[in-house]
Amino acid sequence: MKPFTFLWPVLLLAIFSLISCDGRARKHKSSVTVLKEKGLLNTFSEHITFYPETYSESETDTILSNGYRIHIKTFTDMKSHVALETKQGHLTHKEHYRNSIGQIKVFKQGREIFVSTIDKSLFERHTDVLSTNLNQYVLKSVWVEQAQTLSKNQVVVGVWYNKPKTNTYLYYRLLIDPKGQLNITKTS
Repeated sequence: MKPFTFLWPVLLLAIFSLISCDGRARKHKSSVTVLKEKGLLNTFSEHITFYPETYSESETDTILSNGYRIHIKTFTDMKSHVALETKQGHLTHKEHYRNSIGQIKVFKQGREIFVSTIDKSLFERHTDVLSTNLNQYVLKSVWVEQAQTLSKNQVVVGVWYNKPKTNTYLYYRLLIDPKGQLNITKTS
């Protein structure tokens, strides 16, 4: 039994050291203080949300009696978003509103006359219409205004942008004539 007598002091030292590591030193510190000391506060002080959370897509195919067929596809751009940040105490809320993209094809009497992507760059190319910077806006909706398309013999497409978390909206009309020429107007 003599060969194991030197293990008793080592064993007692290990037991005492484990018992003394029970967190009494941090007992009266707040969670924020402990996280700051460890350099982990930023990891636990952000709440990040994406809207929409997942990819979405919708397609409409409109056939009108005046010979037009309009195909619109709208989908979520998973790489581009408008970011908003707010703070509540030590917590930072980051909300990312994903942009949408529209694709439009217009046919007249079965012949394709117009193809375009409806996004912010389309409006930037038509700076005569764009009085507002669209960087803080997201595309909400693209639709065919059927009654006006039938009465004017040109395709009228409504485009609606929204500034997230506000009641600020921008409404544009894309006017496409029978030859496929585009004109953009801003309405209030």
